[in-house]
Amino acid sequence: MRGLPRGRRLFEALRSALVAASAEAALPVESLWAVTVGTPGVIDRGEILLAPSIPEWAGLPVQRMSSRWLDAPFISTTMSTSLCCASDGAAPNADDLVFAQRG
Repeated sequence: MRGLPRGRRLFEALRSALVAASAEAALPVESLWAVTVGTPGVIDRGEILLAPSIPEWAGLPVQRMSSRWLDAPFISTTMSTSLCCASDGAAPNADDLVFAQRG
């Protein structure tokens, strides 16, 4: 990953963590229903427009990038929205729900 822009390195680290967590849970990535990434900043229709603490993250096409390896919806939202969804039980019929926060 060395030599990649910081935003791309962050995305690759996210991807690696998701694959590792899936493997540890004995759930293939292909079985995931959806992946949501909460980020600080301004999000519009899933596109990260502004991420003050991670400037290189803004404008990175994370949804398009994830569709290359993930056969599930990849949703970008604000951190507060994703936390609310996780804590309110956004997936009441799911056996497993993972919430991870960076920073």
